[in-house]
Amino acid sequence: MKTLLTLLLVACPAILAAEMNLLDGHLRITLPDNAQGETARPPIWEHPEICGNTFIQIGEGQEKITLFAQELGRIAAADFMERQAKSLKEQFKGDAFEIGELPGMVYALATTPPESSDRTILFATAFIRHQDGTMQRLDFRATPEKAKDIKTCRRMVLGALRSVKPGDKQLTLHARDERIARVGDKGHWLTLSLPDGCYASYSEGEDFLVAEYKVLCSQGERDSRLLIYLGWWPNPGDDTPTETRKRKLLGQTAIWNIQTFPDEPYCYADCLVPLPAGNDGLLLHLNIAAADGTKLDELIRWAESLRLEKSAEPPADSKG
Repeated sequence: MKTLLTLLLVACPAILAAEMNLLDGHLRITLPDNAQGETARPPIWEHPEICGNTFIQIGEGQEKITLFAQELGRIAAADFMERQAKSLKEQFKGDAFEIGELPGMVYALATTPPESSDRTILFATAFIRHQDGTMQRLDFRATPEKAKDIKTCRRMVLGALRSVKPGDKQLTLHARDERIARVGDKGHWLTLSLPDGCYASYSEGEDFLVAEYKVLCSQGERDSRLLIYLGWWPNPGDDTPTETRKRKLLGQTAIWNIQTFPDEPYCYADCLVPLPAGNDGLLLHLNIAAADGTKLDELIRWAESLRLEKSAEPPADSKG
């Protein structure tokens, strides 16, 4: 299943040789030729295409770094380089990080061994403007005991950053019916109608799936998103809603709990419903964060397009 993050476990080798996919092939990166990895396939879901969620283990030793690659769901502004450089300079003040630029990329890279009481430390971060205008983020993290050789780690990270280039895959952004997962013993697809410009990403656990949908917005704009949890252990929270709305979802009554906060620009909504009988007792938890009330209403209507469809095969362009 697609994931909000592509996870790569990376060591700090002297030679970078093998090209590998990031973000389901939207980006390519050169990493050690001894890399071994696999795409994690979920134990319970059938899906038209298993994408992302790739784990690559590279090398051994004391200088291991973990690379996280993320689609940001944004269209880069014309002043992307200047804007991101300013943002990183504000975030990484002092001389513990250097701010650098590569074609279509701005990065912050540690100059001294980072110190942190947390289990992992941020060693480097980079923002990329892809050739289709979309933005990606790369984070390089390590445990403190694995990043002591600062020169070796810097050489590995810089080599990896310099090797990043566009991949063959383009994001699917046209209006479409997206099949999220096949559920139940009758082989129904949980399906959602997506508008033009919508970016979809997926992550999974052993017994749940999380799908996130948002229409690409420009860099610097507030975005809105619909998050769908499918599984047996939802966490709807216990805050008292500002407002409730009774609607229909999957042919049954559903209650939307609306939350607004005076000091926050966003408003929120969530809804918890079981899938109809015959679907293994699965629960749907829908969560919306919207930039304003108008966008909230739009996303609720969007979420209510969820349906179960009987079909033997997924459409050719589903999750392409």
